[in-house]
Amino acid sequence: FICNPLNTEIFSNAIIQLLENNELAKKMGEMGMLRAKEEYSFERMTNQYCLLYAK
Repeated sequence: FICNPLNTEIFSNAIIQLLENNELAKKMGEMGMLRAKEEYSFERMTNQYCLLYAK
């Protein structure tokens, strides 16, 4: 979920939905892990640093 953590009603509803729906929580966890592996892979981070130093 993307929600404003300062909006306590929406934020708490999102947490409750995850607590009540194990399948959704599992799927979101898997997708988060996949995104982290893609965004922060060694290869990608190395390329990003090379681009940064080339400037």
